[in-house]
Amino acid sequence: HEPVKVAAEAARCGIQLNFYASDYMKRDFAASGFDLAVFYATLSNYNEPLVVLKKAARELRAGGRLFARVRVRPSLAPVARLVGRLPRGAEVVRKAGELAARVPRVQAVLALPDGAALLEGVGEVFKVERTIRYHLVAPLLGRLGTEPRVPAQGRRWLAKALPAAVKADALALRARPLAHLATHLAFFGVKELGLGRTFRL
Repeated sequence: HEPVKVAAEAARCGIQLNFYASDYMKRDFAASGFDLAVFYATLSNYNEPLVVLKKAARELRAGGRLFARVRVRPSLAPVARLVGRLPRGAEVVRKAGELAARVPRVQAVLALPDGAALLEGVGEVFKVERTIRYHLVAPLLGRLGTEPRVPAQGRRWLAKALPAAVKADALALRARPLAHLATHLAFFGVKELGLGRTFRL
């Protein structure tokens, strides 16, 4: 990748890159041969992202690093608890859940992995060094901004509003209760030597 080589040369350090173009599930390269695994936009395409990450752990050398970014299901439990305290709140929560489950797009969101459960599973394979929860409404604006059914003027407005939405999301997610509503999760990890622990691969 030319920009990486240029950056390495500018930093006066050597770098060797090996590229493989293949179906990961049919990979034919040796195990424990990689220093870094990056999953920026691919994990959301798998029904079980944790299985993919466990397979990736086999390909990393001890001390190898992982960066992954994945869409997750926002946790509405804190909101449901809050509404449930109101008069007839429990009934409102139940009916809202039944109605939402009938909407195809909502069903797709409900099928996404739970962020907390995913992190717990990742922690069994990697030492998780840092996690970032981000995005509330910005992805929705981004998708609407490319939707052909939205009038051109509306798409232009959404494109202009997107940077502000990204900043607003970042500010809102600083509040701990709102972090549960994040739609994306990123995490950084390292594969430990595994002495004294068993990896369930």
